Amino acid sequence: MPDRVSDEEIVDVSIADPRLASAVLERLVSAAAARAEFPVDRVVNALTVVDALIHGTDSVLGDKSREIRMTIAKGRVGLRVDSLVDGQAEAIRDAAHLPDVGDILERTASTVTIERDGAKSALVIVLD
Repeated sequence: MPDRVSDEEIVDVSIADPRLASAVLERLVSAAAARAEFPVDRVVNALTVVDALIHGTDSVLGDKSREIRMTIAKGRVGLRVDSLVDGQAEAIRDAAHLPDVGDILERTASTVTIERDGAKSALVIVLD
């Protein structure tokens, strides 16, 4: 059950089997985008972000679990990939860069940041 903080809902997901990450995140982000009342073109952008994020996490994390926090508010969906170490957030972001296209995350998300807390970091992506 999602936690509610004012008008924002928070959903924490731990995906232990990376083979399930794509299916789980596509469905969660689709539902979150609908809940946030995104127009269709923004839902497509959200799913493009999921594709880039899956590619990046697969190439960087391999068979390790994915710790993701999703925040949902009217007109806004946030994805936070937590518990990253040793430059993993930067590597995931770099994996979203395609030749002749550029940074997929930067081109489709509203903001993409890396937050650090000591030895841990998080990749934070916001669509609004």
